Amino acid sequence: MNPMSSSDEVLARYVDAALALHYPDVPADTAERVRAQFVRIAQIVAPVLAYHVDASDEPAPVYHP
Repeated sequence: MNPMSSSDEVLARYVDAALALHYPDVPADTAERVRAQFVRIAQIVAPVLAYHVDASDEPAPVYHP
């Protein structure tokens, strides 16, 4: 069994709290699938959030064909 990192623990607590608030009767297997989905989302977004955006960065111009 892998020990959970601090961010994994925070994510698990967030998901558990959100499920308890919005779906208090959710079955345990469904809750586990929701937790797994949040982990996947966090893995996908991590490189985007890690990318440094400088205050002088400008958005790309809008393409008009």
